[in-house]
Amino acid sequence: EPAPQTGAGTDVSYQSGDRGSMIFGWDYWNQNLIDFDVDNLGAATVIAPFVNANNCYGMAFPRYEDGFAYGLTLYDNVLWQLDYATGASTNMGTLAGGPNGFTDMTVDPTSGILYAIGANDALYAIDANGLTATFLGNMGGSGLQIALACDANGDLWSYDLIDNNFYSVDK
Repeated sequence: EPAPQTGAGTDVSYQSGDRGSMIFGWDYWNQNLIDFDVDNLGAATVIAPFVNANNCYGMAFPRYEDGFAYGLTLYDNVLWQLDYATGASTNMGTLAGGPNGFTDMTVDPTSGILYAIGANDALYAIDANGLTATFLGNMGGSGLQIALACDANGDLWSYDLIDNNFYSVDK
């Protein structure tokens, strides 16, 4: 049984048969912020449409926050604050120092540091307050890293869409 993860402000633990475990996310096809119960995936609730024409490609849930997630849009490097309850999307500004777009982001629950994959398949540290992206290194793989996750130990993992492989990522 996985231990409950805390810090995102919502209970993100899930065990088979549990009820009421909610997911907050982005519906790419309809460009909406949504939530849904993990036991009823077809019953997603639209919270609000996303206000930017550039799709929200990455979301991260900062630890010790209880009402919002960060989102990154692909082509303009804008960092957004997304309210869970209302779906309000606040443009925090354009990240300096990044590539021409990001494909995903995550937060390290052990440190609170935001990480993102650039459209150039490189790893970046994101400073949400300073609106900067700091290059940390190239990712490798076949050239289309599209997903980034961080486990409870602070280890980063990515997925490459071209070669269908998961990778362990050095920070």
